[in-house]
Amino acid sequence: MYQHLFNASTDRARNMADRKAEIERKKAKLQALREERDRRRQEKEKKDAEEIAIRSVTSEKDQRNELDQMLSSIGLAPVSDVLSSLSSLSSLTPEQSTNATPEPSLQLHSTPPATR
Repeated sequence: MYQHLFNASTDRARNMADRKAEIERKKAKLQALREERDRRRQEKEKKDAEEIAIRSVTSEKDQRNELDQMLSSIGLAPVSDVLSSLSSLSSLTPEQSTNATPEPSLQLHSTPPATR
């Protein structure tokens, strides 16, 4: 008779241990899923940031090219030419800069187009 009570008690303890082990496995699986989700989210954010940076650089180049075209269409030197001439002027000594003539890039390239 007592053996039956002992077996029932042992079975309950075994069931409780199995349940605890199952809960721990589920917790570990859930943690792994969370870590994977976070890793994917971080990768996506990084990829999105890189794409935005690439688009930004491309957009800036397009804007510079458009500005250069507009300036050229009215007979002015493109920005890149002006900037390169400014950098060459800044490298001149004070004596050279007083005797320097204007850079050709700062002068009109052509006559402005005729107005309609």
